[in-house]
Amino acid sequence: MNDVSRQAGRAYPEDETHPFILVIEDNEADSDLLRQAFACVTSPRIPVVLRVEHDGMAGLEAARHVQPRLILLDLGLPTLDGLEVLQALKADALTQSIPIIVFTEQGADEQVMAAYRRYANAYVRKVGTFDEMCRVVEAVTRFWLGSVLLPGDGWPRVPT
Repeated sequence: MNDVSRQAGRAYPEDETHPFILVIEDNEADSDLLRQAFACVTSPRIPVVLRVEHDGMAGLEAARHVQPRLILLDLGLPTLDGLEVLQALKADALTQSIPIIVFTEQGADEQVMAAYRRYANAYVRKVGTFDEMCRVVEAVTRFWLGSVLLPGDGWPRVPT
């Protein structure tokens, strides 16, 4: 497993006091851009721990093991594609309540419908610039970490 935990761009130990986000993304450039975008929008007030897995099977195992607060899932993955990972996570009692945002370049109607049929919580197309990525990450962070209440939720809320 590839453990790349970050808080505001710095290495940060995983613990129960910081929202843990699992990114399942095989493209190193895209995962680096996401890390940078999270570092851009997070702060000591909004600490976030990221972990990136680069293939579907490793992502599935990590989700089951660490129970992240949120999953960002690419569809084009090696070993298991993103739709297979999504279906497995939503069928598993341990992981079915974890919000999963499909975050991918694919945007055909069939792909969007396939993701929602497998109970994706949202479908977001990857954006082109760093500024756009920061805006998307900020919106995701504020909504999923600041507004949404999940079963057993004890995470601190993001100030609005």
